[in-house]
Amino acid sequence: MAGLLFVHYHIAYENKSSANSFSSEDYFFLGLNAWKSGDYRNAYSFWETASSSGDPDAQYNLAVIHESGYGKEKDLETAIKLYSLAAQYNFPEASIRLAKIKKSYPDIKISIKDIRVLLEKSARSGFKNAQFELAQSFNTQMKNDKNYSQAVFWYRSAALNGHTAAQYNLALMLDRGIGTPIDHVEAHKWYLSAAKSGSSAAQNNLGYQFERGLGVEHNLDKAREWYQLSAKSGYKLGQRNLAIINHHGYGGNRNLPNALKWYRKAAYQGDQTSQIQLALMLFNGLGEQRNIIESMSWMIVSEKISKTPEIISTKQIISSYLTKEELTYAESRSNELIQLIRNKKTQKKKNNIKPLSPDILLNSVMTTQRYLKSLELYKGKVDGIMGPETADSILKFQKSNGLNQTKSIDTNLIKSLKVKLKY
Repeated sequence: MAGLLFVHYHIAYENKSSANSFSSEDYFFLGLNAWKSGDYRNAYSFWETASSSGDPDAQYNLAVIHESGYGKEKDLETAIKLYSLAAQYNFPEASIRLAKIKKSYPDIKISIKDIRVLLEKSARSGFKNAQFELAQSFNTQMKNDKNYSQAVFWYRSAALNGHTAAQYNLALMLDRGIGTPIDHVEAHKWYLSAAKSGSSAAQNNLGYQFERGLGVEHNLDKAREWYQLSAKSGYKLGQRNLAIINHHGYGGNRNLPNALKWYRKAAYQGDQTSQIQLALMLFNGLGEQRNIIESMSWMIVSEKISKTPEIISTKQIISSYLTKEELTYAESRSNELIQLIRNKKTQKKKNNIKPLSPDILLNSVMTTQRYLKSLELYKGKVDGIMGPETADSILKFQKSNGLNQTKSIDTNLIKSLKVKLKY
């Protein structure tokens, strides 16, 4: 694919964030300020200049522009090349983006094995997001290229580092005996960790464990509590399970209006079981006044997901209670419901890929080098490698700013650098 020609704007660019103290020769920061002010053309130009000098931060942000199409046409081929360059510098976000692109576009010209090499480099350096994505590559990639025991290993590594999704996935594999022997007790431990961090899926599965007595004592009150937390967080399976408990009165607390409420919420999220149960409750007038037309509408929605003999026969029974005009209205109403469900799904799939600033990058060595370079205290490459030159530059900054002289990177060092740069 032919390269795109862009004019290189030199330092004549007006810096709208003039309070910042970084070096005027730092094209990465110039690009970042241009980006934040909405000047995508200059942002691209500055980052292209920095990228050609081997700046991995700039390479990453250029790749984001090519992948997402911010102010330009999407160009995955160029995005992959730039992410690959950045990933060579132990840049976790770059290798993670490559893995995600490969998952969405399996035919792209980069092998999953090459991506795993890049991911493993960051994973072995302790980056939990890279550990998680590496586990994902072994668990969810192509059918003939899975390795569940490796997935378990890297999920566990990320889980121990506090990665919530890894904790949930590790628990799931322990619960089901995938890549590891079944262990409901250890699964419970990791579900609990993930649930406390806000995982609605883990909260739902804890409810299921308490409902069935898997790894814990059977306790329907606790099952209800966890299902309720999950349901209120918007997780459709939690909503369905809470509806079922209310519908059937498990634990002696039958509440049909609540059952209807939670079936309806899950139904709007596309849960077929909830759609069917909602239709049956509406048909029978359970939880609210009988509404056969709305019942029929939900059965039509459910049938469009998948046809089963039970759905077809139930739909025929309900249709026998309606006139031709009412059936026509139910069909029209089902189309409205389907569109509402699609809109909800579309809202959840918004593109959140954006260029990154140093303070939110995972590689703290790279971030420190970037800040020190902007203060003209570091002359080497921004490469994420903690070498003697980086350590000496850190010591120089620590001495002149009254910090503990450790030559190491910590939160206080990063904060002090940001204050010095007024960034």
